[in-house]
Amino acid sequence: AAAARSQIYVADLGALGWTLADLMRFRDDAVYEQRASGLNFLVQSSTAVAAGASLDPAKRYHAARAPNFRNVTNWKRAEYWWVADGPAAGSTTSLVDATDDTGTLLAPADIEPGNLKTIGVDLSGGYLRALDGLNSHWVWYRRINSHDQTTGTVTIDTGAAGVSSCDVGTGICTGCQPKYACGVANEDTNGQGFSPLSKYYVDNHPYLLDTAGEYYVDKATLRLFVIPLPGVAMDASFTVELSKRRVAIDLSNTFNVTFDSLSVEMCDDTAVYSSNWIDSNTRFVTMRSLNMQLSGRGLTFIKTVAPLNTANGLVNTEHVSLIQSTVRHMDDGAMLFNQGWWSCSIATLGALCSHPQMRRFYMGHNQFYELAFRPFGDDGTGGYMIGNELVFENNLVRNVAHNGLQFIPGPAKQAATYPYASSDLVAGTVLIKDNIFEWTCL
Repeated sequence: AAAARSQIYVADLGALGWTLADLMRFRDDAVYEQRASGLNFLVQSSTAVAAGASLDPAKRYHAARAPNFRNVTNWKRAEYWWVADGPAAGSTTSLVDATDDTGTLLAPADIEPGNLKTIGVDLSGGYLRALDGLNSHWVWYRRINSHDQTTGTVTIDTGAAGVSSCDVGTGICTGCQPKYACGVANEDTNGQGFSPLSKYYVDNHPYLLDTAGEYYVDKATLRLFVIPLPGVAMDASFTVELSKRRVAIDLSNTFNVTFDSLSVEMCDDTAVYSSNWIDSNTRFVTMRSLNMQLSGRGLTFIKTVAPLNTANGLVNTEHVSLIQSTVRHMDDGAMLFNQGWWSCSIATLGALCSHPQMRRFYMGHNQFYELAFRPFGDDGTGGYMIGNELVFENNLVRNVAHNGLQFIPGPAKQAATYPYASSDLVAGTVLIKDNIFEWTCL
């Protein structure tokens, strides 16, 4: 660690034109929030990249963390995380770890030694990513509010997400940030919290910057601290790419367009985006031979349902195709297709709102991999699709944090709870055919 720390280099992002607002991202629910690390993507560049080649995902830097990033079996991303001691009662606010995992059957023999008692620094203000067990569906990313080093206990920030806010003009944020890093660790998990077997790591604390390929951003001073990747010299040719753009292609209220043979990368939120209110739609879009990588998400399509008696709100978001493309190395899922009732209350208008307005999506002969290992929320599923006349065929889905993909055959009615009964769903049809799903779940 001492040798690596002697190689820490500093860049003044402010001198490069960055402001506090550049450390924020825009969520699907129209809320701006500050990124935990300040940057979503920092990737080693090269002369080939400068000439137009795509970035190499293997040369991505990691936010300073402990234990350090190590991945032997690709889809077992948590294999070399530490294993917590407790709490035994399944707390939703605190995690305890006062013993190393070396010499136990719960971790590889060559796991990095260390724990929350001996780590040597107060981790308050850093972040905790933890499963609710050794292998599990839920993974929480929470800001650490306090750290008791005498017992090896960290307590997460349980402040309500709604009290957090960011001024998009100044970039000044208040409350716990980002939004999904706030609150107790039991969202959508039937009250289950941390356990004595929770796998975890901690990150985004300056003291943890101690190995090649890591970085830390001081948000107050807009300074980037980085240790070059192994074998990379810090000389005049040293160049890293930093993500700053939110979306590459915005298809909101767009129709009759084809994209062919494009490469899209380094988007903080989503590579392709479409969000339509009751009187706008996206229709007849074909995406063919696209390479989407190193972004928050691949595709995001959102449509608000209009009442059937709305004169200009009956047209669907429809006829959208993704063909022979690759969506890979996404922090969140490959896609989010979501229909909502933000302006159409079933409780008030009944059948006027009980209908789908996203239909005829075709996804065929694509590859989706390296997905959802740093999800925006608590569920590392590779993609979420509400479908009506949706076809998903001849695709490869692999290396996903949790479930490969989640299909909802038609949107659920308001106030319906998962798992849905057939009567809870607006009529929809989905064809899932001749796909390969492999190497999923942490």
